[in-house]
Amino acid sequence: MSKGATAHNLTGTAVETGLILMAVGCPLALGGVHSATILGTLLVSVLTLTMLWLRRRRLRVSWYALLLLMLCAYTALQLVPLPIWLLHSIAPATADILQVSLSLPLNQIGWLPISLDPNATHWAFLKLGSCTLAFIVAQNFLYRRRRRDRVLMAIVIGTTFAALLGFLGAVATPGKVLLFYTPSQA
Repeated sequence: MSKGATAHNLTGTAVETGLILMAVGCPLALGGVHSATILGTLLVSVLTLTMLWLRRRRLRVSWYALLLLMLCAYTALQLVPLPIWLLHSIAPATADILQVSLSLPLNQIGWLPISLDPNATHWAFLKLGSCTLAFIVAQNFLYRRRRRDRVLMAIVIGTTFAALLGFLGAVATPGKVLLFYTPSQA
């Protein structure tokens, strides 16, 4: 086997492993509040997309992926600081809430984002971004039936294991999630 074929197989295995990790991680990131889960999923998504690009040197972006990318951009735009006069014309309710909460006249308020909770919007952007990257990777890599079957089997095994672990945890240690932490630790 040539060196190029070995590298091609290695990147294929890395992409497939990343897809399986994302299939488990993206739902955790969407429903999770732990920054480590969200950042871990984003890291796996970026690395897997990079490996896929190194493997194929081109990526196909469908209309649905484009829609997801536009939703990511829309979420990111809510974090861009705007002068208060522009914020007041775009989102008057947000400007009024900020004026009341800051107890300042409009002319004394500096640049502020549209989002009333920029930190939460930032994390939502990272969550949506990791899921969008996972979709783009899956769309570009799972065009062969054998690959789809392997990834789907791994998802079935992983979700079955998670369900059994959750059931065992509910019976053995009520009040603890997946046997190792209580919700008050979140």
